[in-house]
Amino acid sequence: MGEARALYPEAAPAQGARWLVLAEVPAAALQAEPFQGDAGKLLDNMLRAARMNQAGVVLLAPLVRHAAS
Repeated sequence: MGEARALYPEAAPAQGARWLVLAEVPAAALQAEPFQGDAGKLLDNMLRAARMNQAGVVLLAPLVRHAAS
């Protein structure tokens, strides 16, 4: 499978997060901030509607498939 590596090493860990949201994103999208654009706004609105928009409650993480080497 290859060596594991951190995709966002500068991201602070979400201590005490109660929910994990994984979203598959294209590898090209990793150059930009994940969870942006219309899909990011929709996710923010859904989390706000569920009253889960407080900092530290939800950990958002991109999921990227890497080609086998």
